[in-house]
Amino acid sequence: MVIVLGAVHSAFIIFSPIISSKDLALAIRQQYRPGDVIVVIGKYENASALNFYTGVPLRSLRPPAGNMWYGSKFPDAPRVFEDPSSFKVLWEGPQRVFLWAEEEHPGDLRGLTYYELARRGGKIIFTNRPVASGS
Repeated sequence: MVIVLGAVHSAFIIFSPIISSKDLALAIRQQYRPGDVIVVIGKYENASALNFYTGVPLRSLRPPAGNMWYGSKFPDAPRVFEDPSSFKVLWEGPQRVFLWAEEEHPGDLRGLTYYELARRGGKIIFTNRPVASGS
């Protein structure tokens, strides 16, 4: 059992950049200011580590799906789902937006100005404002 647990621990260390977004969340925390928004392309559960490590609620840039689908049907549910048009307004608005993506060039950013904040394990954080130095 000790050997199995050792192997599992080693595998977790090796694959943690792929299965966790902790490093990306820490990069966001360095830049985050009150009022900033974090948006996930896809299902919330794909990037839930961002919420865990930053303490900031996430928005999803897709129709309600996954674990949050049922709760989104209640009339008092918070508005956490963006569509392409509401996302564009948000991205071009006054607050900083962080976007979690698994694509090098997300179609949702086509035609918009964006900056890369961090990249790890096939996941990328983009932002609509220049990245402050020292990060």
